[in-house]
Amino acid sequence: MLLLDARPANEFGISRIPGAIEVDPNIGADAFLVRFGDLVRGRDVIIYCSAGVRSSRLATRVRATLQKHGA
Repeated sequence: MLLLDARPANEFGISRIPGAIEVDPNIGADAFLVRFGDLVRGRDVIIYCSAGVRSSRLATRVRATLQKHGA
């Protein structure tokens, strides 16, 4: 499982789920693939934030890219 935290750096710095990796909630699909492409293969990917808005938008934007790369 790959756990991605889609909150701003100041929130990520205060608290996070152990093992979570910070990701810019506004990252585009191509940039996401460059940064996380090797990590997603064969893994479930969970994206979270404080209330679900940023993570939902990010997940919607990168979902097809993740699926094409084996996530």
